[in-house]
Amino acid sequence: MTQARFWAIFSIDTSSLVTLDGLDRPPPDPPAYTPSERAAVWLGLEDLCQNGRLKLIKQVKHELKRWNPQALERLRLFKQHELPRTNNELRLRYQRLMFVYPAMLPRDPRFDPADPGWSYQLNSTG
Repeated sequence: MTQARFWAIFSIDTSSLVTLDGLDRPPPDPPAYTPSERAAVWLGLEDLCQNGRLKLIKQVKHELKRWNPQALERLRLFKQHELPRTNNELRLRYQRLMFVYPAMLPRDPRFDPADPGWSYQLNSTG
């Protein structure tokens, strides 16, 4: 009997790439990662992307366009970062998640953040 292999699929947050590239601090502060650490992480991200195991949601792409366009262009070299087209199975999964976690839906329909739960908490606390 053959055993099925399951590979994890990852989604990355904008802040991870902004921090990785040292864009989260003013220029006098040193980056959080050494050049060799940064190169190793980028190599891993590119490998995941090339193998279709790293996906970027549209909200992260929009944020990267503003905060780290070089990272976006680097990941766009790999077409495998694209998410699959929405189908009925994905819609049903989404509906089930939103039923269980309604706070993940943004209150302002004009605002579509990559982290809706976090944004909702910020907006609801003042």
